[in-house]
Amino acid sequence: MKTFRKKILITDVILFLIFMACLFPFVNRMVSRSIKKSLEARTGQVLEKLHHFRSTKEAIRYLKDQESYIFFRVTLLTPQGKVLYDSHVKNYPADRQGQKYLEDHPEVVEAIRSGSGYTKGLSDYFKKYFFYIAKSFVIDQNMYVLRSAFLQQPINDLTDNQ
Repeated sequence: MKTFRKKILITDVILFLIFMACLFPFVNRMVSRSIKKSLEARTGQVLEKLHHFRSTKEAIRYLKDQESYIFFRVTLLTPQGKVLYDSHVKNYPADRQGQKYLEDHPEVVEAIRSGSGYTKGLSDYFKKYFFYIAKSFVIDQNMYVLRSAFLQQPINDLTDNQ
């Protein structure tokens, strides 16, 4: 026969396990939301600087100068899908630009349509999963899209080790 204390302890352990099992799906959702907000904020900070430039060359020069300080991938492109700058790929392949780029990146299409887009997915180029956010903006009456990407693996490591 179990003592009252043992019954209480077993009940507490069972309740704790049930609580943790119910909480787990929410943790992943909360982390995804936090990553999205963080990417939006960081992309917004870069966009604040880019709005002040009068030409695309100045904006690209600024992005190149900031490479050491920006800890996520940044891509600057036209609404037609032409890559003007990529912080992690120096010579972006021509066969991956234009309509093909737009087909492969729904967040860019959404940014062109509504100003902002977000998705998670596998990078065909790096063969790794990323969180992506894209925001459209204007320089000298021309629309551009700034796309930011953050590697998903460190976030998975954090949530898996919890």
